This record gives sequence, structure tokens and C-alpha cells, in this order.
Amino acid sequence: MSRRPIQLLIYNNRLFNAHWSIFAPRLDTPDIGSRLHATGSVVGGFTLEFVRNYNIASDSRPVQRIDLATVSVEHIRDTDGDEEIVDSDPTPIDRLEEVIVTVPAPGPSLRSAAASHEKRAELRDCQWWVKQAVAALIAAGICGGEAQTVADSAPVH
Repeated sequence: MSRRPIQLLIYNNRLFNAHWSIFAPRLDTPDIGSRLHATGSVVGGFTLEFVRNYNIASDSRPVQRIDLATVSVEHIRDTDGDEEIVDSDPTPIDRLEEVIVTVPAPGPSLRSAAASHEKRAELRDCQWWVKQAVAALIAAGICGGEAQTVADSAPVH
């Protein structure tokens, strides 16, 4: 059975944590595909967003592309056309997206300095969400455990 890549997109930032997205590039045009990510902030929380027909070349931000895994072609459906479609209330169109929507985007996780807590808060951000989404894809049998190793070792800034 034919396979195709899914990638981790990393938008680096020297001052803050990098923004991470999962990217399913088209087979015929690898700079265009579906970008699946949690967008927002640790203060206000995140929402899940799918950007279909996302064109990496049209984004002015520098990006790193890291192969997460190869998956069976049956798990990913490309959308028609070249116009970018932003879906802030994502409805899955393929198996990859069906699994990803089961991972909720994180809510607010940054505590105020005045709040007294004995243990350090775990910041849940887009990177945390990508790692959870990768774990869900592994559990569903869509990709192998190497994808978690890639996500766990990816640059955070």
C-alpha cells in the first residue's frame, strides 16, 4: 500500500516557544496541504484550527519542516483547489483528522504570579497539543512510535 508523509511545522521564535503544527502535504504539490494546529495562548486558551490548501511558500515566516511519519494514503484526503480554507470549527474529512479532533485544544494554563500553588504549573500550548495528537495517531495505528520520538526531540524555540 502506498504511503505519504506527515510533517511537523515549526515556526521558530528566539524569545518565545515556537509554534507547532501538523502538516499533511499533497503528494503532487508538497508545499501545499492541510495544516492542523492549536491556535491561541496559554493565557486565553487555544482552539483547534484546520487550514486546508495551506501554502507554505506564501507564508512569510521562516519554517522548519520535520518528517513525523509516513502513513497509508487511505488516511489522508487532499482537498480540491488552491484557495486556502481556514476551518475554526473543524469537521474531519479523513481518518487523520478524525483522530486529531479527539484531542481537545488546551484551555488557559498560565497561572497568575499572585496565585499560590505548591507545584509548578504545566503549560499546555500548541507544542503540548501536537504531542498529544501524535500519541492519539499512534494509538489509532495511523503512525508508528517513531513519530512521538520526533515530536519529543523537536526544537521548542
